[in-house]
Amino acid sequence: MTGGPTEAGRPDAGGGPIVGPARGSLVAAGGGALGPEIWERFVALAGGDTSRIVVVPTAGTGPEPSGARAVAALEAAGASRVVVLHTRDAGVADTDSFAAPLRSATGVWFPGGRQWRLVEAYAGTRTLAEV
Repeated sequence: MTGGPTEAGRPDAGGGPIVGPARGSLVAAGGGALGPEIWERFVALAGGDTSRIVVVPTAGTGPEPSGARAVAALEAAGASRVVVLHTRDAGVADTDSFAAPLRSATGVWFPGGRQWRLVEAYAGTRTLAEV
């Protein structure tokens, strides 16, 4: 994809079929540093100053990735409520209490890293169902 984020349901220059979330918007970004316009657009799509964003840093390196850079970028872009949700234990991810923050989230951000860690932790769990 070139340019900025493409909203699900809106054709891009390619004119091919668009597949996205059943509701809301999908912002796919990666491969390096993101400019402030990407963070600002994500926050706007999530509700602006009333957004409730969950950062899931599980793909990150180290035993306890913090998602601190994503949290800082989201807050700088205008998000006022940002929480971090992380586990690498599928048993924990399959509990209602762990997945609860996602029920009221208006945006979910997955920072980069080894994406397979997301599959290992969340496949088939209540957490994934809420996303």
